[in-house]
Amino acid sequence: MIGSVAKRPRPVRDFPTRNGYLEVFFDIGVSLKAALHEFPAVAVPQEQLSKAFRSRPPHKNGDRLSTMNEVRMILLRAAALALLLSLPAQAQDEKKTAVDVVQAELSICVVYYTFVRGCAIEKAEVNVASVANSNAERLRKYAFQAGQTIRMDNEAMIARQKVAVEQQQKLLEGNCENIVKLDEAYGARCKALSDNPQAILDQYLKR
Repeated sequence: MIGSVAKRPRPVRDFPTRNGYLEVFFDIGVSLKAALHEFPAVAVPQEQLSKAFRSRPPHKNGDRLSTMNEVRMILLRAAALALLLSLPAQAQDEKKTAVDVVQAELSICVVYYTFVRGCAIEKAEVNVASVANSNAERLRKYAFQAGQTIRMDNEAMIARQKVAVEQQQKLLEGNCENIVKLDEAYGARCKALSDNPQAILDQYLKR
């Protein structure tokens, strides 16, 4: 398994990564309120990170490319939902499981890029921070759309991200010098997911 941690709860599902498998745990009783219409950013505990982690560049409203991407995601989600509804029950279950697993991976990668961005800001690596921020925002939207496709509620999606935050904090240990641990654990997989999430989904659908 990736990293060394103290006693951990039993995993309910394994998600593949470059180094084998990444355990994702779902803690009973985890409850965070999400916004009604927008999937919020990952909330990183103040005591674990510097102020740089909590700063965010201003969102540019009216960005035409962003609008086009949002429209594209809506269309993809509608197409995916239509596909699910048109399939026999067993096939629907397989499709739903695939989307569910990809949604979990997206959530993990949202957190990963959030930490990468925070450490890049702390190290004054402007370009790295910008790329990581773009990836985190894009994957956050994909995760939200995937969750809606399989009818996840917002609290379940937020709980998934919270677990990912806690796991990655254990590797980071509050020190950006340990960002290499996150890179080794999640970097390759998250880059592949960011570059082509559909290809990752197709991998699961072909199993």
